[in-house]
Amino acid sequence: MAIRWQRELPQWLLLLAMFGLAAFAWSAAPASIPIHWGLSGEPNRFTDKVQGLLTLPIIAVVTYFGLLLMPHLVKATEAQLGSLYVWLRLGVLVMLAGLYAAIVLSVLGAPIDVGRAAPALVGALLLAIGAVMGRMRPNAIMGVRTPMMAFGRIRPITAPIASSSAPTSAGAARPTLIGAPSTDSTIAA
Repeated sequence: MAIRWQRELPQWLLLLAMFGLAAFAWSAAPASIPIHWGLSGEPNRFTDKVQGLLTLPIIAVVTYFGLLLMPHLVKATEAQLGSLYVWLRLGVLVMLAGLYAAIVLSVLGAPIDVGRAAPALVGALLLAIGAVMGRMRPNAIMGVRTPMMAFGRIRPITAPIASSSAPTSAGAARPTLIGAPSTDSTIAA
């Protein structure tokens, strides 16, 4: 899959914007920055300014290059991935940039509840991924229709669904499978 700068430009701009926001907020940011929020939505872990302002942009850069190089490492073709993979990569970066903007703006005093914004952003990303996953062709990177599964190297885990127990001829209960033919003569077909 060829790397085209026109496809990558929006992602580069997002990464630059994250580092630009860090530079903008550097002088106004407090010495202690929240980096984790509990279930109540209140911050429960803090760190210094360097780690607090630069960790998420660095994670975004590493994620960008990991997702960019993954097709080359597993030899996935553009015909398999198409433009959907580019949109999925952009969606991941938009989510990370939105989360970072919410964190930095809340640190600077904006009335943003990061404890609610983070799950909303992750949920939106998962909805977007789920919406396009069905249109992707089988590939070696993502989805449940990977080549390993298609060629039988990996089998999906399936378990029979047990219904309520049916009596056996000895009177002991045994589980029956839903949809399985019944061997008990007392059950009318």
